[in-house]
Amino acid sequence: MHKRGFDSNGDQGVDFFNIGSPTVVSNSKNSTAASVTAELYPQL
Repeated sequence: MHKRGFDSNGDQGVDFFNIGSPTVVSNSKNSTAASVTAELYPQL
């Protein structure tokens, strides 16, 4: 909703939060073949 509005100067609003891209961090103690997936859904 922040992006849809205007600020006190009349400028169009911007995203309140910025979600970065997911990252994977490896660890030598991990000994499984499991995998993880992530999916982001756009706002309606």
